[in-house]
Amino acid sequence: ASWQHSLCVAFTPSDCDTQFVCNQCNGRAHPKEIKLLPPPARCEPNCTYYRCVQHKVGKVHVGCTVYLSRQSVNSKDAKRLSRSELLSSTDLFRVLQIWRDASQDNQAFMYGYYYLRPEETHPLPNKRFYKNEVVRSTLQTIVPVDDVRGLCSVVDGIAYRKGTPRGFKAHDVYVCEIRCDKRKRRFTTMPRSRVQFPTIICSRHFDFFDEPIKPIRTYCRNEDGELRQTDVPSVKSTCPSLSPGVKSCMSVLPQQPLKPSLNKIAEKLLSSLPPPKESNLEFLKRTKLLCRRRVAKPSSLLK
Repeated sequence: ASWQHSLCVAFTPSDCDTQFVCNQCNGRAHPKEIKLLPPPARCEPNCTYYRCVQHKVGKVHVGCTVYLSRQSVNSKDAKRLSRSELLSSTDLFRVLQIWRDASQDNQAFMYGYYYLRPEETHPLPNKRFYKNEVVRSTLQTIVPVDDVRGLCSVVDGIAYRKGTPRGFKAHDVYVCEIRCDKRKRRFTTMPRSRVQFPTIICSRHFDFFDEPIKPIRTYCRNEDGELRQTDVPSVKSTCPSLSPGVKSCMSVLPQQPLKPSLNKIAEKLLSSLPPPKESNLEFLKRTKLLCRRRVAKPSSLLK
């Protein structure tokens, strides 16, 4: 029999009748770093893989999101950064694997991918973002664990509307729903079913809001690469008085005010057209689409 917490407490029962005594009653030390057993299929030699390792900022485990320093700094010389310094000098990084290399003084490394802030993506005039939105990038790399400067959380859109993960402040919780490919300069939506590490939405690990929020994408990137907040476009249009024919055509188009000259041209064109039913019938008669056409079968099928 296997127990799901056996790796966390370093306990390997030999059979089903073995009783487990907790660390507090037994007096043994609780393991701070949990090894990954069995190791992955593709593993490097002289490397021991872990589920989580101990760091100054806390436990760095597989699947977590961290603030990663852009410059490699020795862990002894690292200092606690302020909020502004943390945002300006760090990147968001999702951890996929953690291991220690015996050939490099048992130093810890991690493998994963980056998240991009909106001001780090390519500019699009109509692309808008949430206040704390990040974009998943296609860049994957290996970095030392000593470059971690803090812990944060990246959740999906459903969890972002319901609450925040327990143990994180509101400014350390980000939402990610799209993926960016800088080479193709394209954004794609990520379906929630394909998220590798979904957010655990339960009362033990999640703090729910009194009512779900309804965030609106009101931030966009300008040509200078800065993120600025824009006004929410109004649903009602401020178009001048139009004829019924122009209004029926404008219902399909985006609601934007027309210039007087364009309004006159549209009214003249619509007034010169015949009614829609007669024009459709005349077009069908001209093209003979109402007549049945016999399709000649190939001679090979008749044999």
